[in-house]
Amino acid sequence: MINLRGRVLNGKDGILEVELQESSEVCKNCHAHGLCGVDYKKKRIRAKNECNAQKNNMVIIKLNSNNPLKLAFIFYIAPLIIFFILYFLFVNFNTCPKYAFIYALAGFIVVYVGIYFASKNRRVYDRFLPAAIEKLKK
Repeated sequence: MINLRGRVLNGKDGILEVELQESSEVCKNCHAHGLCGVDYKKKRIRAKNECNAQKNNMVIIKLNSNNPLKLAFIFYIAPLIIFFILYFLFVNFNTCPKYAFIYALAGFIVVYVGIYFASKNRRVYDRFLPAAIEKLKK
């Protein structure tokens, strides 16, 4: 778990936009580049408001270190598993391997497009947001 400090820029519907106050070495050297929700170039992050913070409050944000792994599984591993399952299903139903590959690839694309559009849904995206867990005194 990683904790970051920041100042709340604005908040709406239980979601805060926070400007990070310190430049974290963890963020600079991270290979995930924003999968956790940090816009590492602007040093801003969206976070759930669990501490009832308001504009200009200083907060501590908790980043769950498992979220990038979950997202990587959803976006990369799950579609590949589905591709192989579809391929072997079509091959076992006496489909020509060339057509089985094409059908499995089509299924892979449909699944990947579905995941892409589901990730654009705010409800799904907000499940993986970090949380502002503590308000700091000025």
